[in-house]
Amino acid sequence: MSFHAISFPSQGFVLLLLLASASSSSKSEGGCSQARPASEPSDRTLLQLGSQLGLKSAAGVQTASSAGAFVLPEIVEAAFELAAEQARAELVRGSQPLDGAPPQDVFSSVLISMPVGPPVLQWASGSGNGALGGKNLVGKQLLQRNNRSCTVYGMGISPAASGERSVFEEEMGELGCEVHGFDCSVRPDDPNVVAKPFTFHPWCIGKENPGAVAAFAQGMYGRKGKADQASLVTFKTLKDTMAGLNHTSLRLLKFDIEGNEWELFDNELLPAFSLELPEQLSFELHTEGAHAMYVPPALVEGKGYVAINKLFLKLFDLGYRVAAKELNAYDHKCAEFVLVRV
Repeated sequence: MSFHAISFPSQGFVLLLLLASASSSSKSEGGCSQARPASEPSDRTLLQLGSQLGLKSAAGVQTASSAGAFVLPEIVEAAFELAAEQARAELVRGSQPLDGAPPQDVFSSVLISMPVGPPVLQWASGSGNGALGGKNLVGKQLLQRNNRSCTVYGMGISPAASGERSVFEEEMGELGCEVHGFDCSVRPDDPNVVAKPFTFHPWCIGKENPGAVAAFAQGMYGRKGKADQASLVTFKTLKDTMAGLNHTSLRLLKFDIEGNEWELFDNELLPAFSLELPEQLSFELHTEGAHAMYVPPALVEGKGYVAINKLFLKLFDLGYRVAAKELNAYDHKCAEFVLVRV
């Protein structure tokens, strides 16, 4: 894989990617690395940094919005290529049958295969900044730049009774994206989805089956929403949902669906997908042994260390690279990931 294959639609994105490694840390007086505060630089700042690094577009213009592609130093290209190769090799190793007990950290073999930091990411991977419901994203400040289409789906919205908010969907809507939220366990009149900057649809993405309906009823969010009323729980496939909403591609797909993501991967994203795969995935993966109050055990049975590595190996071969990984602070059988398709 060549780093040049990571063809982000905005040339500013490529500049940010390089600048992240050049400016994300500084030296303290004691000589140790100290992270700088994550911030979203202005175009002027990008131009100044690009000029200092000697970066030029193919047209020779030092600008973050030039029509030309920035030329990356060979050493940077090789470093990204090596990181991706090493990450895939570890997934292959971790996909083999276990000889003994699995590692205590079931996500230990899922390595960062696109090693970037702020300002490319909103915050450093693993920093714990997502605890309040926000999602770490790649290039958030570029999603709406240069008249780019910005269609975002958010699957899994907490009802107001849970004490949580629809943080992600609100943030994306305020950014100016066309945002659609989906959840069959939330009522259309729930305060978390009424008068918000996104369109709410009271169905779940996936294939309806008795086990899935029962699982929603068992989970905490289902009990606090409406999933106890099985007749009101509705499922639609991702393909049918996109067709019904007249969407052919997604800039970003977020899902936090308490174990149902395995069915989504197996039946929707990993098979031959007739539509264009989402550019970016932001999701929480729930695995065997996760807290049963939130994650119905039947949904994650057998989804341990080997299954995790097989999943990420398939995603890698579909072109997805892991840009961020963060273990759930309260349940280490769950982890948040951000993947970008190259």
